[in-house]
Amino acid sequence: VCDGDAVEDCLGECGGDASGIECTCEGFLSYIGDGWCDGANNNEGCGFDGGDCCPGDCVSGTYDCASYGGTCDDCLDPATSDFSEGGACYEEPPATGAPVAIQACTDSYPSESSFIVLDTTNYWAWGSDGWVTFSSAFECIDMNFDDLPFGDYLLILGDTYGDGGMSYSVTVDEDPAITGVVTSCDVSPYSGLCEFPVAFTSAESVDCASGVYDCAGVCDGDAVEDCLGECGGDASGIECTCEGNLSWLADGYCDTSNNNEGCGFDAGDCCPGDCVSGTYDCAVYGGTCDDCIDPATSDFSEGGACYEAPATGAPVAIQACTDSYPSESSFIVLDTTNYWAWGSDGWVTFSAAFECIDMNFDDLPFGDYLLILGDTYGDGGMSYSVTVDEDPAMTGSVGFGDCAVSPYSGLCEYAVAFTSAITECESGVYDCAGVCDGDAVEDCLGECGGDASGI
Repeated sequence: VCDGDAVEDCLGECGGDASGIECTCEGFLSYIGDGWCDGANNNEGCGFDGGDCCPGDCVSGTYDCASYGGTCDDCLDPATSDFSEGGACYEEPPATGAPVAIQACTDSYPSESSFIVLDTTNYWAWGSDGWVTFSSAFECIDMNFDDLPFGDYLLILGDTYGDGGMSYSVTVDEDPAITGVVTSCDVSPYSGLCEFPVAFTSAESVDCASGVYDCAGVCDGDAVEDCLGECGGDASGIECTCEGNLSWLADGYCDTSNNNEGCGFDAGDCCPGDCVSGTYDCAVYGGTCDDCIDPATSDFSEGGACYEAPATGAPVAIQACTDSYPSESSFIVLDTTNYWAWGSDGWVTFSAAFECIDMNFDDLPFGDYLLILGDTYGDGGMSYSVTVDEDPAMTGSVGFGDCAVSPYSGLCEYAVAFTSAITECESGVYDCAGVCDGDAVEDCLGECGGDASGI
């Protein structure tokens, strides 16, 4: 427009209104204030990444500041308060004094004794308004300074008569104590006392006689690191033993890296009955009974999510068949302990030639049994099949003269012995359904015996 007033904004758009950080930042605007300290944004133009690079200014968002935010070394924002007193990066100013512990003791004549502490620059008294006196024999008086300004000092022990007998101890910081007993003194023209001076310097200890420093750098100190490496810290428990990811514990997702004793077995996420939905839905992302390895879980106890009652019996399939004379044939199943009938109230009879009758048990109690085939005339002809669990079927037929007359039933009986028991797989090869030498396979979606295919 001729003589128009439209101008480009900072993004080059004619008539646009872009201004501020969106114009000055040459980094990534979408990364600002997300809890992650981005080096490309840690500059004035990008507002020092919206505080992400200063520990005290960072606010967790997409990322957790504690894990991904900046450190004090990263914090470059001159407007931050992190380096002010009370801030996240504040460091105490250099010491200006040292702890000093003084003790002075009199002898049996307390009225003769006194002491004073003076600096050697202004000769001011420290710890008292003047000379400190004693009130009883062998009394000891302590004078302790938490932060006696650095410099040279004198502990002066005064004696009215100059006959000695006072004792003293001066301990500066962590240096060995300076101790002694007064045996001589000089009369001072200022105090009129016979004075014995003990010179000492208030300064931080430099040389450690033992050469042993604790984690805080104190000679012969007792500070130790906690399990997270913090000197004097009190961290303990799972935060120390877990080598996985602490932020993933108890989030409803079974994390393999946390499914161990050190991480508390992912705080229950890997056991169906212990998992509590949080960030994730346990029903979708929680562990299965196969994942549940926490020995303290109740999932495998009676009533638990993974409890399976122990087997008390086995599946047994029995078939008995008659010949062309059904009226002569019958059968019964008895246990060998009480000789109770199983699967019927007594002898089972046939109604048609060559009829076969099935007697199936889903859970026949463990033990020994007899399938007894009875024949009125004893001329044989009946056949049978007994299949226990996954064992091969026991089959056969009764021939002429194979039976013996029973004094109880009056029938010519043929007994087939079998045991109800869970099959042990000799090959050790089970299909996906857990059947020994079975042929069930998983389909393409991982379902055992499923028929999913194609797309």
